Amino acid sequence: MQPTAWYFGPNGTLTPKRPRRRDAGIDGYHPDPAARPTQTLPGQGQDQSWAILPPYDWRPLPDGTAVAYSTPALDADTTIVGPGSVDLWLRSAATDTDLQVTLSEIRPDGLETYVQNGWLRASHRKLDRARSTVLAPRQTHLEKDARPLPAGDFVKIRVGLFAVAHVFRSGSRIRISVEAPGGDRTRWAFDTPSTQGAFLDEIAHTPVLPSRVVLPVVSGVTGVPAALPPCPGLRGQPCRTFVPATNGG
Repeated sequence: MQPTAWYFGPNGTLTPKRPRRRDAGIDGYHPDPAARPTQTLPGQGQDQSWAILPPYDWRPLPDGTAVAYSTPALDADTTIVGPGSVDLWLRSAATDTDLQVTLSEIRPDGLETYVQNGWLRASHRKLDRARSTVLAPRQTHLEKDARPLPAGDFVKIRVGLFAVAHVFRSGSRIRISVEAPGGDRTRWAFDTPSTQGAFLDEIAHTPVLPSRVVLPVVSGVTGVPAALPPCPGLRGQPCRTFVPATNGG
């Protein structure tokens, strides 16, 4: 397994190269946990989650409530196995903000498959350095380590992606988005304060502030079926029509 980084870039791009001066930029969004249904199976019982094909309601990200970045079409299957890290350079108009990162696959047929999430309250960003790795940030979550966001300044925040095994198919694109928590899980809900989109969060992608995603890429995987799976068709991975975010991703 090889930790592999893709860097946020202009116009919602995701590239293996660090940002250059000419590509530097800042993308903003107004987080709003009420912008989408809280769950992908709202009003359903727990048993519904285990149906052969649950009636997922996985909504696209509404304009202005998220930023997203995606690679060009992959020229070969790309397999990931394990946890990942979304390393953000964040500035917020609020003293604290709740972050959700979502990894997905944009398929060549115009559909998008959910892969995995990660979450963090920004004031809990203090890392346990002894336990953290390039793929697995571990926050202390100690009261004494909690800090408000500095007014007007960017700060590095590492949001862990839960472990997952997935094959991104040749011709697909890898996508990572940043938004308010909620809207991607069948039964999970989050105690995120209502924001009504009233404040601005900003993500930098510059040579000095290089936001990125790091994924656990495994080489030499064989036997992957050539055809894309049905969409929806993977357990716990809803599907939707791909809709670009307003920053281009």
